[in-house]
Amino acid sequence: MKKIAILVALSLGASGLYLALRPSDDLVMHQVWIDHLPTSETDMIAQLLFIEQRGQQVGGAVIHASAWRTNLEAFRHQRSGNTWTLDFPQAKQKAKVKLKAYRCEKKVKPPFQLCLDVTTDRGTVTLYSSDDWRFDDDEGIGARHFPIDKDATVSGPRLSDVLR
Repeated sequence: MKKIAILVALSLGASGLYLALRPSDDLVMHQVWIDHLPTSETDMIAQLLFIEQRGQQVGGAVIHASAWRTNLEAFRHQRSGNTWTLDFPQAKQKAKVKLKAYRCEKKVKPPFQLCLDVTTDRGTVTLYSSDDWRFDDDEGIGARHFPIDKDATVSGPRLSDVLR
């Protein structure tokens, strides 16, 4: 299967964050979440990342990317139970989201094993991940290889629909 590399280059230094990341037992943290497998090199997929540093929840990013284009918006976050407040300093906007991460390998096809339901007052979107897409202190965030699936379909709302 043809693979493409999507470079997730988080230059969060401008917002005071750096990439000395610490792993977490929480499924949400340090995991690359996507809305679907790309159907081609130019198919834009949504990605969501949550980062903590030394055990403190500090930030993340919403990324829309193909093999040829990347748009990234960094955010700070705070968590209270399963409700997260995402603060987007550049846009001067905040979003309250409920997150539910769980194993779902029996409900989805490979390479996915993990699901993340992101719920706002605008609806719910499910994002997907793989056990192999976890990043930690040693490796940081680098290139992720998402296989192209020409038969992939996206149903329901997109991440951009529920966050804005």
